[in-house]
Amino acid sequence: MTAATAPSLTPPVKGEQKKEATAKAPKAPKEPKAAKPPKESHFKKLYPDNAVIHILTPEGKNQKREGTQAHATFELYSKHKTVGSFIAAGGFYAAISWDVGHGFIKVEHVT
Repeated sequence: MTAATAPSLTPPVKGEQKKEATAKAPKAPKEPKAAKPPKESHFKKLYPDNAVIHILTPEGKNQKREGTQAHATFELYSKHKTVGSFIAAGGFYAAISWDVGHGFIKVEHVT
């Protein structure tokens, strides 16, 4: 056998036949989705803006470790007596919930 007549040792690859390229129309760009309004926090129902915050620690002393974010947040309770003003000053509903649950503060609903 000569090199010219030797059978190929590699198997044929499927799909080796070239297909003719068909021109496809470009897809139209998708329309942007409308922005959803933000969900209202369930904390807002538990702690309305006009609810009054009472500090329950002895002499209103800040029980949080000085220099921490929690200490700064607790300081906001003494400066802002309502939930609405506390939130407007940079406080969080989650902080209120945590401190109520651990007995540091009490939130009294005003009717």
